[in-house]
Amino acid sequence: MASSEIAQVLAATLSSDANTPAIALRKYVTEHWSPYFQQFKGSAPSPEVKAQIRQAIFQGLSDPIRKIRSLCAHTISSIANCDWPDEYPDLLTSLIGLLSSLSPDSVHGAMQVFTEFIKSDLTEDQLLPVLRQLLPVLLNILGAPEQHSALTRSRTISVFRQCVESLYMVKDQYPDAVKEATATVLPVWLDAFKTLLNVDPRSDVENTPNWDGLAIRIQVFKTLDTIQTSFPRALAPHLKDFLRAALEHLSALYPTFSHYYLQSAASVPSSSEDESIELTHLVCPMLDFVANVARSGKAKDWFDGTNLAGLISGVFSWVQMTSEDEEEWANNANAFVAQESDDTLSYSVRMAGFDLLAVLVERTPVASVANFQSTIQRIIAESEQARNSGNQDW
Repeated sequence: MASSEIAQVLAATLSSDANTPAIALRKYVTEHWSPYFQQFKGSAPSPEVKAQIRQAIFQGLSDPIRKIRSLCAHTISSIANCDWPDEYPDLLTSLIGLLSSLSPDSVHGAMQVFTEFIKSDLTEDQLLPVLRQLLPVLLNILGAPEQHSALTRSRTISVFRQCVESLYMVKDQYPDAVKEATATVLPVWLDAFKTLLNVDPRSDVENTPNWDGLAIRIQVFKTLDTIQTSFPRALAPHLKDFLRAALEHLSALYPTFSHYYLQSAASVPSSSEDESIELTHLVCPMLDFVANVARSGKAKDWFDGTNLAGLISGVFSWVQMTSEDEEEWANNANAFVAQESDDTLSYSVRMAGFDLLAVLVERTPVASVANFQSTIQRIIAESEQARNSGNQDW
């Protein structure tokens, strides 16, 4: 097939109402674009044809069909790996232009590209100039719930977290620039995080067709954990606010956890896009963040009295065996115990909770063990009361 014919076919796929052509487009790029790709089979198009194809795919980022946008975003990300910046110098400018548009579809498509792009392609000398352009635009998207979906807004936080990780990697090479960036950028985002977490989390799981709103909270706590590890001084003045928010989330969301996971009274609703959003995806990074703060010795006076009692009581509730755990236990108790002690397995709420409890015992042994005892006594009393009242789940 001639190069001009290839360009025409690939451009035509983006105007199709079907998903198959866009899948074929991505397959074509990985097999015939550049020897950079392991799947390369040869017949790479000329630079002129590549430019036409890139333009056609980029237009697909604004397609009204979400799956077309997503496939084009993945394809653009792949092309950027080998073409940017030498052969595709205007990519960043064009993407930021889409983010600055008033089109939710365009913003959604561009955000999906940035989610992969920032992580893998920016070099040290490119990072700071890009962040100066990108972060204010991301913050505007995050603060516009009436214009953009919860998942699109959550991706702005994901990209911001990747930026923080990148800043940490270059802080020795560019100490003054990174210091300036963290001093001016981080406080603004941390204030935004406080605003987001102050909204009642039950609004994201009750009387709603999906749990997409949890994605924002998930990314917030993942990012807080990253900042606590990378730039703890910037986070220090805000720690108590975020620890309080974590404790309130444990309490507010527990009835939903009990309903869907402990009792299995209903199935977790699907998200509006092709990704799983679970309560456990939120609670794990949230507990990790609290454990990280406790382990660091920061905010010592917060881990005391009422807060410590509420935290331990909350963790005890969340580390209960779910219905799925009970089935595994019934089938093979020894295997269940062995799995929970295997560090190679995927992380879980139980593992995150036990890790936090271990940190608390290490840091404040007397107070923590005393709260363990009072919590267990309370649970025994509540269980006995439930059994006496005929509750089958006592």
